[in-house]
Amino acid sequence: MKDIRKLICAGFGGQGVVLLGEMIGFTGVLEGRNYGGHPSYGPEMRQGTCNYKVVLSEKNPSKPKISSILPANQDDLDLLIAFTIPSMNKFLSLKHDKSLESGKFKAPKLRPGGLCFYNTHAIATKDLPERNDINLYGIPVTDPTVFGKHAKQANMIMFGAVIEGTKNYDFIKLETVIEKTLPSFLKDEKANYIPANIEAINLGAEYFKKNYGK
Repeated sequence: MKDIRKLICAGFGGQGVVLLGEMIGFTGVLEGRNYGGHPSYGPEMRQGTCNYKVVLSEKNPSKPKISSILPANQDDLDLLIAFTIPSMNKFLSLKHDKSLESGKFKAPKLRPGGLCFYNTHAIATKDLPERNDINLYGIPVTDPTVFGKHAKQANMIMFGAVIEGTKNYDFIKLETVIEKTLPSFLKDEKANYIPANIEAINLGAEYFKKNYGK
């Protein structure tokens, strides 16, 4: 098992990006690892840019340093989950980062050999940054013609696909993850949505198995 796993979930506000990142982080906790997360929002939380950075670690102290991922001026992300074109460009493209011109830190990038799960309903193949050193997994999470009413639960569909697709990357069984995570995040009145979310998670896992053969 790796000492540290760095990943980013990115999209627009209102897409459940933060919840997705928290659930993936909690999955690491179920394995006995430490988890630290940090949300970042654009000017407007809903429909503005949003990303959630996660560090998973086996090391003490109990909370990994989030600072180790914030100013990452190198290609060191293990996993990127992107819902929108701006998200792909920011964390996947290796072209010159204009933010450096204003003195800001360059955004962390997906490392060679890293995994990228992205929403093909919003990101066309022609819009993908030119990289042949990473593993791309397209999931049309917001497409109602593929996932029906569950397209509104795009983050849950993506969660299922990511957990299914990272089985070789030390994540535990999908059934255990669902059982342990959803009740922790969907409480009180929101608990009524647990069955629908379980369906969406399973749809994402099945889509990945059908299209990518893991």
